[in-house]
Amino acid sequence: MCPRIILTARNTVLVQGRVLPKDDKAQLTVPGHEVVVEIPREVFDDLLNQFLRR
Repeated sequence: MCPRIILTARNTVLVQGRVLPKDDKAQLTVPGHEVVVEIPREVFDDLLNQFLRR
């Protein structure tokens, strides 16, 4: 199920999304041990709104 935001028992947030295309990732500075994923803006906005309502 993609995209998805997952709240963990460790009090962290996981983001599941599509892997960023290599050309797009090449424009970013991303350490080798990290991964960049892409989620729709609407998913981010929904998560932010949920957070702000707390």
